[in-house]
Formats: sequence, structure tokens, C-alpha cells
Amino acid sequence: MRLFVTGATGLIGQRLIRDRLERGDQILALSRDGRRAEKVLKADSASALTVIEGSVTQSSGWQDLVSGCDGVIHLAGANITGRWTKRYKSELFRSRIDSTAAIVRAIEAATSRPKILVNASAIGYYGPTGDAMIDERSPVGKGFLPELVASWEREATRTDAATRVVLLRIGPVLDRRGGVLGKMLLPFKLGLGGTLGRGRQFMSWIHHRDLVGLFDLALSDETLYGAINATAPNPATNKYFTKCLAKALHRPAIFPIPKFVLRVLMGEVANHVFESQRVMPARAERSGYQFVFPHLREAISDAVRKLPEEKRSGISMASPDGSGYPTSSSMPRRPIKLLAVPLNAGLLSTDGSVSRETIAALREAEYAGCVVVAATSRSPQAARWVLESAGLESVLIACNGALIWNPKREEQQYHEALHGHLAAQILEEVRKEDRGAIACVDVLNRSYADLVDAEMLSPGRLAILPEHLESFDKLFSKPITRLSLLGAAGRMQHIASVVADRFWKTRMIGMFLDDPTTIQIVHPLADKGIALQRIAGRMGLHRDEVMAVGGYANDQGMMDWAGFSVSMGDGIRAVRVLANAVVPSREQNGVVKAIQDYVLSQR
Repeated sequence: MRLFVTGATGLIGQRLIRDRLERGDQILALSRDGRRAEKVLKADSASALTVIEGSVTQSSGWQDLVSGCDGVIHLAGANITGRWTKRYKSELFRSRIDSTAAIVRAIEAATSRPKILVNASAIGYYGPTGDAMIDERSPVGKGFLPELVASWEREATRTDAATRVVLLRIGPVLDRRGGVLGKMLLPFKLGLGGTLGRGRQFMSWIHHRDLVGLFDLALSDETLYGAINATAPNPATNKYFTKCLAKALHRPAIFPIPKFVLRVLMGEVANHVFESQRVMPARAERSGYQFVFPHLREAISDAVRKLPEEKRSGISMASPDGSGYPTSSSMPRRPIKLLAVPLNAGLLSTDGSVSRETIAALREAEYAGCVVVAATSRSPQAARWVLESAGLESVLIACNGALIWNPKREEQQYHEALHGHLAAQILEEVRKEDRGAIACVDVLNRSYADLVDAEMLSPGRLAILPEHLESFDKLFSKPITRLSLLGAAGRMQHIASVVADRFWKTRMIGMFLDDPTTIQIVHPLADKGIALQRIAGRMGLHRDEVMAVGGYANDQGMMDWAGFSVSMGDGIRAVRVLANAVVPSREQNGVVKAIQDYVLSQR
């Protein structure tokens, strides 16, 4: 088929175009930013794809290209999840109604008319329906969103009977790249996820593979016209959805998110988030469509997994180079301009030194135009000698992402501070359990203790090494960077459970247990991945230009966000699963291989 597609660079558009190209179709993709669309859609590697620059609501010659196409797929429209100000509501109407009217005019003016128009719509058409099962025969609801969707659909059906019109009423799409699931992944991974209110409202979801499948059904079944619900046959309550997502990510999610919180953050659209809709795909099932993912648990598990066709292509368990280590089945999509390397898992050998080979590879990467950033659980002061040994002068991700530090200027670039009074409360609770609990407080690049113990001076305490002795009462009057608790492994296990129950599970803090004898307590949004994203944003880089190396649990955030990630051979399984490739262990200069294979080879 020859298809004309609008909204091609959106979440659905990218999935759909890839599927249609694999089926052998020819695609004309309309985009306001042609250069960006060519990059996003990889037009240079798809001869059957032509990108057309232009706006759907403006005449720029694209209308003539509709003629001769077998079908039109209209996906363009402003994001419905934006804050619903009066002005934005007008934009929502304009972007949908005006663009659809323009598409209909182009179809009717075509000398060789498309046989079908598939117009994206939404289950917002029905409004809140509670626990009642509804299908395509159900009436339109009341309120802004039902009115918007109904007007949108009316515009699409203004074309005459010569063109078959299918309206796909799409529910929340399960896709880790974006949509409702994409927005939920980070807070859930940080342990900040939870039900919306009591979680009793129904969610009528659909896996992205089934959504693409229903587009194919609409295009291929000539008996179909009108509205088709693009939802899975088993809607789930928000409570069950939360449980499935938390289990798939191996994270807790036990505290509800009150409606007023989302109202503050999102405005009026938050009301829609809490609405209950139990929408059934009656017409799709009657047409014989077999859902790939009819059940939520399997759908979420698959959606959060990094599939081969996504930005991470997974790890090939073969070892064609004979090294015994898995090798990547792909290369970075773009030349790497920012490389994040952990100190302990990457730069340092087990004897605590930085090898000459590693130093040389770091220099080569920097000479090639790649900025190398070290990421560590240590404070800036404790990491200083490592940076000097490695010759690194760029910013440092310190204290597990709570601090981005500029070692040249001796100043913060970003600080995710923890309230001092909260740290005081935590320490008070801990010392009720163990009067001799050892604590250390980091404030930017300075580390303090209120008592000194021989345990602090052991070789394993390099990440927690206080330089100043001072009463914590003064320190806790202001924000701090990190509170660390130290002690014997058996003792710390109990303390960790106390702190988790009283503070971590209520999202008041973030906790890192990198060592069984050490608990690091930071702001709940402190994470190496978030810090890496901030650095890339400041440099104006796309995530595909960012590579992260990791090995330990606290590296997972930046491994997950970076466009390309590499696990050390001795890294934990959770890190290896996130990686595009695995290189030898740090003892075997794995970082050197990572730089040579994935940074320098792209130059």
C-alpha cells in the first residue's frame, strides 16, 4: 500500500511506520520539521519512506501528494496531557479539528482518491463511566474531553462515502518510549510509584503491538468503518495496574498519590486521570482480531523490557570474538559525545589504582571530542584523588547523583539537597535503636562527623570519609547533601529496615545500600541517571549521544537513561540486563574496550 501519514514522529507514528515498512508499504510522512523527522524515522535507511516538510493546518503543497495514495492515517494533534488552560484547550481543538478538516479537503480534492482514512481518536469520547462495561455503541459523555473527541470524529466523517473512515478510539498505550507508561517508569523505578487515590478506577489500556495490529485491521478489513475501540479486552483497576508495574520493575509501590497533588502539578487534566473507564474492544473481537497481549501482567512485563527493535538492542549471548564475553548486536546510533563512567565499577582496579591503559583510553576519548564524566557514591573530596589520577577535569556526579560538582571551580552545578531537619529526625530514630550508631554528613564537598570511630578509617570507607568534627545540630539547620550511617553488617541490616519503614517507603528519602555496612540517605530524586540527564541537557545533547558504563546497583539509573549502555563483565545481573553490550571486568581493562569499541570506533 501507499500510505500518507501525519503525526509520523509521535509515539504511535514511529511504531506504525516501522511496521508498515516491514510489510512492504510505501510511506509519505508529513512533519513540520523535516530534518528532525528524517533523523527520528531513519529515512536514509528506508528507501520506501519519504518525509514531507509541512504543517497539516497550512497549505504547502502536501495536499497534492494525497492523490494516488491508497490510504491516509491521521495522527497529528497537540498532547492531551498538557495543562488545560483556556489557551491550551483552544490549541487542542484547533490542532485536531483544523488538521482533520484539512485532511478531508485534501482527500476530496484528490484526482485519485485514497480508499480509506484511519483517524486517531480517543476513549475520552465516553467520559467517566465507572464500573460499567461499555463498547462502541455507548453514547458520548459530557465534559470538555468528550466534546473535543466527538467534534474531532465529526470532522473526520464529513468526507463522502467514496472513502471509508475508521475512527480508532485509543486507550492509554503501554510503551516504555512514552505515553502513560513512559511517564510512570522513572518514579516507579525510584520507588516513588503508587496508586492514584484508592486505585479503584478502571484503566482501559492497550499494548503498543496490539495498537499497531488494530491499525492493520482497519486498513485491511474493508468491511470496517466508524468507531473501533483500541483497547485490550481486559481493563484493569489502577490498583492492579500499579501492582503489575511495580512487580515488573522490582520496586515497591504502596502509598497512594492524592488527587490534589496531581491537580497542583497538572491542573484540570488530573480529573481525567482519576476517571474510571471500562472500555471493551467489541468490534475488534467480532472482526476476529487476536490480541497479542490480552492480559495486563504479561503486557506490562513485555512493555518495560528493552526489546531488540528499541534503542537498546539487548545482549547477544554469542561471543564471536572468542573472548568469552557477550558482545553487542548493535552500535550507538550517533557518535558518543558524553561518556559516564563509575569510579569503583569502572575506573579503579581492585587494588585502588587507575591503570595506565585506562588513563590513555580516557585521553583518547577526550581528544576525539567526548566529554568523560565520573559517577560515584563518594563525595567530591573523597573522589578528588581518583579524578586527578585519571586526569579527568569535567564535572563529577557525586553522592549517588545528589550532587553535580565542578572540580575546577570548586562549586556545585546542581544540588538535590536533603532537608536538614529530616536528616536530624532520621538520626534520632536510628540512635534510639543503636546509641552507638556512627554517622557522617556531607554538605557539598565537605564531610563531617560528630564522633570518630575506628570503623571510619577502614579501607572500605573511602566513599564515607569525614574530614571535620562538628556538632550535627548546626549542620541540620540547613539543607545537606547526604546522611550516611556506618556499622557492622548485622547491625546495619536492622537499621536499614527501620529507616526504610519509617522514611523510605513514604517517599521522604532515597536510600542506597551499596555496601552491607553502609547506608546512604539522600533526597528521593537523587539518582545518577537524573544527574546524567541534567548534564546532557546542559550540553544540548540527545540521549543517543550519551553512553554510560556500569556495574553496580547504583549505576542502573544512568544505564537506563543513556542512549547506549555498557556493563562491566563483573557487573550484577540487573545491570547486564539493561546494557547494550558487556565488556571484560575492570581488572581486564573493560573500560578501555568500551571506549575503543563504542566511542573511538564511531569517529
